[in-house]
Amino acid sequence: MKISVIVPAYQVEKDIERCLDSIINQTYKNLEILVIDDGSKDSSGDIADKYASVDSRVRVIHKKNEGLPQARKTGVENATGEYIGFVDADDWIEPDMYQCLMDNMVKNNSDIASIGFFMDYGTRSENVYFPLKSGEVLTPEQAISFIHKRSEVMTYAWNKLYKKEVFKEVDFPEGNIIGEDYSIVLQAILHSKIVSVCSGCKYHYIQAATTMSKGGFNKERIVSYNMYMSYRKKLVEQFPSLKKEIINYGMIEEMAIIVSMGKNKKYDQKLIRKIVGDIRKNLGNIIFCNYVGIVFKLSAVMTAINYRILIKMYKIRYSGS
Repeated sequence: MKISVIVPAYQVEKDIERCLDSIINQTYKNLEILVIDDGSKDSSGDIADKYASVDSRVRVIHKKNEGLPQARKTGVENATGEYIGFVDADDWIEPDMYQCLMDNMVKNNSDIASIGFFMDYGTRSENVYFPLKSGEVLTPEQAISFIHKRSEVMTYAWNKLYKKEVFKEVDFPEGNIIGEDYSIVLQAILHSKIVSVCSGCKYHYIQAATTMSKGGFNKERIVSYNMYMSYRKKLVEQFPSLKKEIINYGMIEEMAIIVSMGKNKKYDQKLIRKIVGDIRKNLGNIIFCNYVGIVFKLSAVMTAINYRILIKMYKIRYSGS
């Protein structure tokens, strides 16, 4: 059974060798490694070509820059494996990650398998794993519940292995929107029947910042907001029992949008009014939720009182980042 590992690459010349080495040296050898050079202007594409010249499993596709989701789409469309994995070119993976995921999927006949990961801050690494038993099987509804609680399965595309068929009807977003993983993973889960969980941490997610919102406000944030609201409406209709989890997830993303405005001092007052109104309407929902951390609860209260308090608090909290 072949796994097609899709590696979108854009301006990653400093990191791509570490990434590709970690994939090439997997204990699971039946791999196809698809590097999607998304119009890089540095030497990322040339480095990938060199790897392809010495390892027949590596294939490089050079394309114009269209953003991460479309690079992933290109990879899926060109994949010849029965299974799909994603690795971002500035990250890397443990040698047995795909062996663990494949064993788990075969054992449980699952459509998607998820595994824990590390968040790497320079030389410091934090485990991100939740205490489900290895091999525990979830329904799509249970997996969606965990995603919106930000636990167990998580929303990331890269800490998972998928049967290729779950992508048949997945609509990959266009551009570099915030939250593209959320869109892709949700759709994949909705087209699956069984989601399973592996124990341990195997993926290294490199962190460039530690704030609630890593970048400033731009038009992609508006696209992201509209996407979250659209999914929220559809998911609540499909899974009414998950309404609170779905709304809480969206509220945290809304607050991140406001924080991003404070980063580059670009304030969209119309969007702020929408967000503040939504936070005030659903404030009790997040305050009395037992799995939401105190920082997010306080953030919601600050937003409801005055969004500028939220921005000021995050500037003080992360003034060194």
